[in-house]
Amino acid sequence: TDCAKHPNDCIDESLYMSIADALVDGGYVAAGYVQVSIDDCWSAGRNKTTGELLPDPARFPNGMKALAKYLHSKGLKFGIYSDIGSKTCANYAGSEGYEDLDAATFASWGVDYLKLDGCNIDKERFEEGYTKFGEALKLAAPIRAIGYSCSWPAYLVDDESTKPYESMYKKAGCNTWRNWHDIDNTWNSLLSIILHWARHWRVLGRIPEGAFNDADMLLVGDDHGGQILPPNQARIQQSFWAMIGSTLFIGGDVRKIEKSYREILLNKDIIAINQDGGGHQADCVAGCPKNPTSGSVEHQQVWSKELVGGRHSFGFFNLDDTAYKNMTVNYYTGKNSKNNRCVDLWAESKENLCPASSEASSSSEWRFERIAFENGDALLRITAVNIPPVTQRMLRIDLVEHLS
Repeated sequence: TDCAKHPNDCIDESLYMSIADALVDGGYVAAGYVQVSIDDCWSAGRNKTTGELLPDPARFPNGMKALAKYLHSKGLKFGIYSDIGSKTCANYAGSEGYEDLDAATFASWGVDYLKLDGCNIDKERFEEGYTKFGEALKLAAPIRAIGYSCSWPAYLVDDESTKPYESMYKKAGCNTWRNWHDIDNTWNSLLSIILHWARHWRVLGRIPEGAFNDADMLLVGDDHGGQILPPNQARIQQSFWAMIGSTLFIGGDVRKIEKSYREILLNKDIIAINQDGGGHQADCVAGCPKNPTSGSVEHQQVWSKELVGGRHSFGFFNLDDTAYKNMTVNYYTGKNSKNNRCVDLWAESKENLCPASSEASSSSEWRFERIAFENGDALLRITAVNIPPVTQRMLRIDLVEHLS
């Protein structure tokens, strides 16, 4: 972006400082959005004597260390971008051959998170290159520990089972990674990622413990390119990203996001599903093929996620653009069938929807039925009723002791 023509939107230190202010003032930091990341185009090349990366002096006149200090003072982490190749995707200086120097430089600036892209290098050299930078980050860790995001798998084939996630985590030291295609500001793009996840959820759910998938940024409230997802589609993304445990990066300008989209981003119950301490990713229990290489992915899907504290969440997704749908799932409650609290996570009211004294309850959006077995165990049959096209429902079930 031309800073002279667009001074409030160009990539420079004032932009990121104002974003930090807006994150704090808008309640985003309190909700858990605690990082500001710079993407490509920040560099002015390398120092001819030392080889160190140089921030563009016109855009970052006070340097990256000063920007990091400002972000840290706001309770935020500082993320930066580089590339495993000789040049970045936008043809700025890459990190190939400068791994140790760049890792030490980033640590000295106070960087907390590095996105390392995969342009301008042969894919056959990914393991070597990402491992080399991972080792460099370990050497720089005494100065500052830096989270390591690798774009490695996003450049590989569609079949997730062929991607070396074990090596990415255990050998290269990647903490998180972009799994697949870039997202853009359209329903077709968002839908393609959801359908891809539905096809490969078993592999994506078995990544090494301690690592995190990144399905790409949240488009909620993002008006890039003159397009913006309507609220129903934005809620689908927020809910789906929560269920699969993807990293949550806001793609929109938080200084300008409208109230309706801000409320979606700040839904504390949905964020809690994403950030649940159990670290489980959701299982697809309806609408996904058993074999990722055969069978079809349906546009009506139910996802199930185990939460800490005996809780559970279900996501019901109607991705069809024409038909209303009922979706049903059975939840085994054991002998605690009457000690459950059911909460619609997008409803304004957080009333308990589970049947209390009766064996069934229903509303315009939900139907619950208890089915008891002779041994005293029971299951709760849950139906999301008449889900409109391109919408979703999110339900959390809490185990409440001594609930009468």
